[in-house]
Amino acid sequence: MSESSIASLLKKTEHYDKDERYMATSDLCEALKKHALLLQSQSPSSKVSDSSHPTHFIIDSESEPKICNAILRLLHDSSNDVQAMAVKTLRILVTCVREDPIVTIAQRLSSLILDPTKNDLRDVYTIGLKTLIQTVPMAMGDVVSQQLAERLMDGIRMDMSSESISSSSTATPPLQQDKSVVQDIVMKCLELLTELTTRFGALSFMTRQHLVMLQVVMRQLGSESEIVQKRAGQTIGCLAVVISDALLGRLVQSLWMQIEQESNWSTGGGGTMEGMSVEQEETVRKWKARRIDEEDVASTSLMVASAGGRNVSGKRGKFKNTMALIRTMCTIAGLVGHRLGQEQIDRLVPIFLKFCHPSNALAGDDLQMHQDDDEGDDDDNEEEKVGAEMRDVEVIDDDEIDLTDHNNEEAMKLANELKEACLSGFESFVLWRPVETQPHLHSIIHAALAYMRHDPNYTYGDEDDEEDGRHGNDDGDDDMDGASDGNGDDDEDFDADEEADDEYEDDEYDDDDDDDDDSWKVRRSAIRLLTAIVNAFARDPSKLWTVEYAWKKNSKQCTTVAGALVKRFKERDENCRVGSIECFTNLLSNTIDAASTGNIVLRSPDSMDVTSSASSQTVIDLRAKFVPIIVKGCVTQLSAKKAGNRTKSAALALLSTLSRAPGGIGDKEQIRTLFEHIKSILSGDTSSHSHTGNKSLKLDCLHFINVIITSPNHVPQDVMSCVMEQLLTELCNTLQDNWYKITSETLMVLSEIPILLAKTNATKQEKDVVADCLYHAIEPRLAVHDADQEVKEASLESAGSLLSILNDSLDPQKIEKLLSLILLRLKNETTRAASIKTLAEIVKDGVDISIIIDDVVSELAALLRQNRRSIKQASLQCLEKIITSSALGQHQNIVGSILKDLSYVIVDSDLHISHLSLQVCYSMLDVGIIPTAEINQHLLPAILNLSKSSILQDKALDSLLAVLEKLVNVNAVVFQELLVALKNGLLTVPESQNNVGATRQSISNIAHCMAAITSAAPELERNIVVSDLLSSIESFGNVSSTSSASFHIQLALRVAGDIGRRVSLGSIPGVALRLQNIFMNMFGSQVEDIKNSAAYGLGRVAVCSKPEFLPKILSALEEKDQKQQYLLLSSLREFIHCHQKGYGGEIASSIPQILPHLFNHLADKEEGVRTMVADCLGSLACLEPAVILPHLQNIANESSGGKCHATCATVLTSMKYAIAGKCDTLMIVSCMPTFLNLLNEEDLSVKNAALLMIYSAVHHNPQLVLNFMQQTISPALHELAQLKQERVVDLGPFKQKVDYALPIRKAALSIFSTCLDKCPQVMDVRGFMPILALALGDSEDVQLQAHQILLSNGSRYPNEIFAFVDSFVEPLEKTMNKKMGNKKGAELERATEWVKSAVRVMVVLSRVTDAMNCRSFADLVARIRKNENFKVMLKEVDDDGVSSA
Repeated sequence: MSESSIASLLKKTEHYDKDERYMATSDLCEALKKHALLLQSQSPSSKVSDSSHPTHFIIDSESEPKICNAILRLLHDSSNDVQAMAVKTLRILVTCVREDPIVTIAQRLSSLILDPTKNDLRDVYTIGLKTLIQTVPMAMGDVVSQQLAERLMDGIRMDMSSESISSSSTATPPLQQDKSVVQDIVMKCLELLTELTTRFGALSFMTRQHLVMLQVVMRQLGSESEIVQKRAGQTIGCLAVVISDALLGRLVQSLWMQIEQESNWSTGGGGTMEGMSVEQEETVRKWKARRIDEEDVASTSLMVASAGGRNVSGKRGKFKNTMALIRTMCTIAGLVGHRLGQEQIDRLVPIFLKFCHPSNALAGDDLQMHQDDDEGDDDDNEEEKVGAEMRDVEVIDDDEIDLTDHNNEEAMKLANELKEACLSGFESFVLWRPVETQPHLHSIIHAALAYMRHDPNYTYGDEDDEEDGRHGNDDGDDDMDGASDGNGDDDEDFDADEEADDEYEDDEYDDDDDDDDDSWKVRRSAIRLLTAIVNAFARDPSKLWTVEYAWKKNSKQCTTVAGALVKRFKERDENCRVGSIECFTNLLSNTIDAASTGNIVLRSPDSMDVTSSASSQTVIDLRAKFVPIIVKGCVTQLSAKKAGNRTKSAALALLSTLSRAPGGIGDKEQIRTLFEHIKSILSGDTSSHSHTGNKSLKLDCLHFINVIITSPNHVPQDVMSCVMEQLLTELCNTLQDNWYKITSETLMVLSEIPILLAKTNATKQEKDVVADCLYHAIEPRLAVHDADQEVKEASLESAGSLLSILNDSLDPQKIEKLLSLILLRLKNETTRAASIKTLAEIVKDGVDISIIIDDVVSELAALLRQNRRSIKQASLQCLEKIITSSALGQHQNIVGSILKDLSYVIVDSDLHISHLSLQVCYSMLDVGIIPTAEINQHLLPAILNLSKSSILQDKALDSLLAVLEKLVNVNAVVFQELLVALKNGLLTVPESQNNVGATRQSISNIAHCMAAITSAAPELERNIVVSDLLSSIESFGNVSSTSSASFHIQLALRVAGDIGRRVSLGSIPGVALRLQNIFMNMFGSQVEDIKNSAAYGLGRVAVCSKPEFLPKILSALEEKDQKQQYLLLSSLREFIHCHQKGYGGEIASSIPQILPHLFNHLADKEEGVRTMVADCLGSLACLEPAVILPHLQNIANESSGGKCHATCATVLTSMKYAIAGKCDTLMIVSCMPTFLNLLNEEDLSVKNAALLMIYSAVHHNPQLVLNFMQQTISPALHELAQLKQERVVDLGPFKQKVDYALPIRKAALSIFSTCLDKCPQVMDVRGFMPILALALGDSEDVQLQAHQILLSNGSRYPNEIFAFVDSFVEPLEKTMNKKMGNKKGAELERATEWVKSAVRVMVVLSRVTDAMNCRSFADLVARIRKNENFKVMLKEVDDDGVSSA
């Protein structure tokens, strides 16, 4: 767009026609967008410089002031549409103009907002200025802040007296203005100051203004306007995020001092500590004794500043002021609660409890109960009741207004708002500072339970019955109020409430329309607080089921948290009702998870009394005490006509969670009752498109049915009976719904019905009925072509389930129809994967697919040539099942083409696909399909090529050996030809692979293959091969490491050993002695690989020839040659490992011979020898734990206390190997305390070995250490993770600092990291954060570990990380600013990756947590992003997508 066009648009913005002005502004906006894109392409960092723009840009420097003036003029246009378009244009304008025009716009808009005569357009100006603040480039933040901060504070001061206004202010004195106008200006300025603080609060200019802004804004907490007070509190909350820790402490101190004064707390005027814990009373006494002159001067100045704005009197004014202070304090706690310390929480909790004391909570039932009390009660008792009810009046000494007067709506509203704010503050404390809140938790829970039923204007009518029932029963407490008490019977209580519940069901929500009653907000806050408490007790929620609290006014009735939540299912307000149900669902889920880890015992209905066996654990009789009441409460919600869909969905979610507990949701009658209500929901109107809530509820119902059907905690016969009686027909009808999610979920439910039916003793008639019903429901959906992908996949799964289990109940025509449809889906690319999975399932279950077998096999073979790895993998698995199930039958003529396609995917570039392909080949040979020509033409070349690969290992190697053995067994190949072909593969190894390690691995793989086919060959041919091997070894003399003779010797030694592992070579005359001589002589070779191969072969050849070889190995161990000892131990290790893998029969008889020799070398001076001994002992422990573990335990006890550090370390290392080898869990657990005691040894090597043992346990089998984590392991880990033992070593020209404890810190951090992944329930994540902060400043290796922990767990523990993110800033910045010095090559690359790792951590934390709300972290991000040195690195991190996030 040319310059003349811009001028034309600017002229049109002054047109008399508003439509012309609108269109001109819109066109100008589009032109500015193009201009902004050009600027962005020129400057990727999106910064606008002060220099003139290039001439080819749309807008030049001369046009900028004209455009800015035009937009400012349009902001007060007479047309609202033009104003809106001007604001939209302003958003683009501020991103693409220079600094001067932006400053001008900011000045003009702020002046217009402060102008008392611009009342009509002040909202538009505010929106415009807010848009400018939100969109202006961050680089201009300081400039914009300088222009706006003082002006906005002047606007906020306008409601003060003229003496309070600074001389520099240009605002009109408030005494000359209308109060409403001044209040509007103050509101707008507070709103804009909040935006300015949020965007630029951490920048340098704003940082210098924090104290002044706090003083100005805190004055507004005393404003006469409640809305101004609220807005000021929000602004203070935003300031609390960015101010320094010192200023935050002064702010909080100032607030609580003023709260004390307002409530007459510190002077004792009516204050009471009744209901407080001992810890709280002690805290109150401490700070009551401290006078104002001991407080920080700056805190006092803030308090005076706030008090200066107060111009209120009387009780109402004092109460409003107190409420504003409390609300502000709660806002601060919610935003920066993680920055509050123990002393601050200890002060604030008692203050908050003063205004939401449990005794002040009232329900309509309480008031009704008092009205019905006998008038002849004792006068003293009556006075106690009145005193308890008027406790709020005691707090505020004024007679003008009774805040506990339930007939005074204004008083009740104020009281409710204050209670809501206090409960919200408690929620923040529990969420952010659970450890610091622990001393006050009992009182907080008590208050939450009391206010959860705070409903003075409504009477539920059934609580009196509960109270009467309690007084009338002398046997004890309510069933729900003691989880670990006796096995009481609920039936009487369960039936006693029937009549009341029937009445409640009809009219439970009649008062939901009471708009004047806002007590529901208090109850909602209380429930949210309980939810936070439930989350805080997630690891061990037993106290929430067992500890009782009084929750009714003037009543001795007590209840647990769990019991109280269940009783509140009858809540009349849906928000609170849903909150109660969801909170209890969360508690139940945490309890079930805790039971799975052993922290809690859930008594199942069919279990014996487990109290004696688990006396240290909490036993919750969920089935007898809670399940009937939970199910009944959920049934009430599902059946209530006025209950909302949210309530019903929450009830279904609770029932789904309950299904995970032992006993599930109950017996057949309870399942039938629930299914009746589910049926009524599913049978609703499906034709209406407007009832999206009903559709969502149907989806929840279907999910619940699926959970019930698949749950192992219900009797299958009961569930199946209820499904057939009530739901089967309705489920089939539900498939007609036009919402794909309902259809797919219904199909998933139908797919589970045949599985459930198979678990029951169903008759043939019942199976036929179910099969016919399912077929007519599934087949039409399977045949539809234009269905959603989820529906197609679900229909395939349900069809597969039907065919697999109920194929005997289907007619042949129906089976053929379903198979033809599955084949059709197989040929479709979008449904191919699901079809292959379905075919594999039905073939595995023996379904005859002969009518489609040719097409299926041809299609699967063709899919092997595709690039999609997942399709290849699924096709191979399906082919194997087809072959093993003999589904090919008479169709073996297609096997040749299958082998040809298989040969193309047997390659070392994808070993897993090769493994699956070899499994298919083995299955063919195993069932007798032996196409000799195709094997020699296609399969054999691929196998020979794979056998010499240096990366062949694990499952692929095992499958290759199995195929080779099978080829020899079935005579599909000539043995001698195959042996020669494998041996010739060695000739190509040095030419194609120059790496020595790769060559060694290739030789090993060829040896495995040659040994496998030799072992499978006839005995005569096997003996000939062995004789040739020995002769070839003996014919070679001394060889060099690079000669081909060396490779042939290694191959022969390994082949001999692998053959000896499978068959006994000692039985061949003369072979044993020759082999002994060969192996022992080879120990003296100059070639290390030959010596290692000799040790390998000697150990393996002894497996099946123990009498001939084992004594020789053991006797040679006692010779003095240290090198031979290591090789002989290596042979012994191979011997034991082979037995561990199942070769050579039993080893128990040889253990008494082996152990003394191993024990002799426990404290060997060579670490390599000790490691070999530990490996052997660990492997033996896996084979014979009852023999080995007691020996190790005794040795550990005898060597502890500093007697022999090397022996202790070797024993611990052997336990590490035993744990990794899957040694018996119960036996290790019984010995574990002995080994864990070695953590207390002084020697660092012992500590390190103990930590490595713990790491092995956590990684391989966490159950071994779960019971020891809290008392033994965790304290030691916290100590050792901070251990440092540094020593300066003099190396002559320079000195070097050596940290001997570095391996220990690395091991401790590895354990923490693995615990977070494997067993997070035993981790105190908050307690670990200080350790992690120290690790971020440790050595490079430890830092990289800490970085990985943050990257992996940032999204899993965002709150815990956010609470300590400020402690991460300094070490991260130090790492990122690390100087590279003169590093070059690999050293420089490693250092760069180290820095890049820290940058990645910074980026991830800024995205997945609230870390940007931490001022120090936000400053760090800003500094790094401004630094030119990090631009490339940041771009790389962003391009990588920060995958760990």
